[in-house]
Amino acid sequence: MRFAHVGKRTRAGLPYIKVTDLQKQIVTAAKRTEERAWLGEVSSVVLVQALADLHTAYRKRSMSS
Repeated sequence: MRFAHVGKRTRAGLPYIKVTDLQKQIVTAAKRTEERAWLGEVSSVVLVQALADLHTAYRKRSMSS
């Protein structure tokens, strides 16, 4: 999705984006697209947890490089 901007922020010395801010940006934006409108029919808990897991993995990977 839009995780490229997270890496750019990190390389620029800016702090990581909070998971809650990512949730607002990514989950909400995805639900508003025509091809992903079906996401509005599923529990947001699953979407938020998947995003949190992805964010954790990204941070761990970027810290180990």
